[in-house]
Amino acid sequence: TYAEQPTITAKYGQTLNDLTGQLLPGWSFTASLDTSVGEGGESSVEVTFTPSDTVNYITVTTNVTLIVEAIDPTIKVEDSVHTYDNTEKEAIVSAFEGAEITVVYKQNGEVVTPVNAGTYDIYVTITGTNNYKEVTEQLQGTQLVINPYSIDDTNASIEGVEDKYYTGSEITQTITVTSIDFGVLVDGTDYEVTYSDNTELGTATVIVTMKGNFTGVLTETFEINEGMITSESITPIDDVVYTGHEAVYDLVVTVSGVVLTKDTDYTVSIEGNTVNVGTVTITVTGSGNYSGTGVVSFDITQASISSAEFDSINDQTYVDLFVNDNFKIKHYARTTEDLK
Repeated sequence: TYAEQPTITAKYGQTLNDLTGQLLPGWSFTASLDTSVGEGGESSVEVTFTPSDTVNYITVTTNVTLIVEAIDPTIKVEDSVHTYDNTEKEAIVSAFEGAEITVVYKQNGEVVTPVNAGTYDIYVTITGTNNYKEVTEQLQGTQLVINPYSIDDTNASIEGVEDKYYTGSEITQTITVTSIDFGVLVDGTDYEVTYSDNTELGTATVIVTMKGNFTGVLTETFEINEGMITSESITPIDDVVYTGHEAVYDLVVTVSGVVLTKDTDYTVSIEGNTVNVGTVTITVTGSGNYSGTGVVSFDITQASISSAEFDSINDQTYVDLFVNDNFKIKHYARTTEDLK
C-alpha cells in the first residue's frame, strides 16, 4: 500500500519544479519539472509513485487535482514625466497581455484631469482573470509629473517698460508678458512682478518671476530720470487785490502727483513788484531730483474805494476874518449846521 497524493496548489506562472515540496515521499511528477502549471483554475497533473522495493511492489501512475491560483499582476508605468503644454497628459500603464486597465489621476484625493504643472497620484483598476487578481489601488512610488514650461528671453518678452520721472515713491510699470508658445501670460497666475532700485534716480529693474505652469525669470531695466517741472506743474495763482503790503499767495508745484518742496525740489525767482498794482511773474526752476522750468503770473489789482470805511468827523466852528483900512478884525462864528 501507499499514501495517496493529495491535491496540489500552485500559482499562475509557476513550474512543476516549484511544487515538488508538496509531493509525498515516493511520489514525483511524470512530466519534466520545467513544465508550466498552466492556466489558472482547477485541472489535474500526472504523478508517479515509485516504491522503494521495486521487486515486490509496482510503480503507480495517477492524476491528482491541481489548483492554479491567480496572482497579483505586475504593473509597469512608463512615460510618466511631461512638460506643460496646455494639453492633457497621461502615463502609460501596462500589466499582462490583454489586461483591461482603467487609470484615473488625483490631487488631494480629488479626481482631476492632468493638464497643469504638478504631480498627480495614479490610481488603477485592473479587471481580474483566471490568471490575475483584480486590482484597485493607488500606485505607490510613482506619480504622473507635469513639469512647468521654462521661460527665458529666447521664448518670451516683457513689453510696456518705459523710462520714468522721479516721484519720491516707488515707481512701477504697466507691463505685458508674452510667450511665443502661449501668448499673453496672466499676472498673478503665471508670474509675479517685483522691482529693484525703483525709487531713486538711476537704473531700475523689473523682475518677472514665473509661477504655476511656468518657471524662469525675465528682467527689463528702465531709467528713473529727474522729475520734469513745466508751467503745467504750477497751480494757477488767483489775482490779489492791492493792500499796501506784500501780496499773499500760494505757490503749489506738483509733479506726478507729488507736491514739491521749495528750496529742496525747486527754487523761485520773482519779476515784478509784489506790493503795488501790476503783474507779478514767478519762475520755478527744478533742483535736486527735479529739473525743468515753469512760469506762472498773477496780477495785483486796484483796491475799490467803494468798499472803503471812513471815520466820523466832529462838528467844526466856522471862522471868518475881515481886515479894514485900520486892520480892524471882526470875528464871526457859527456852527457847520449854519453853513448848510
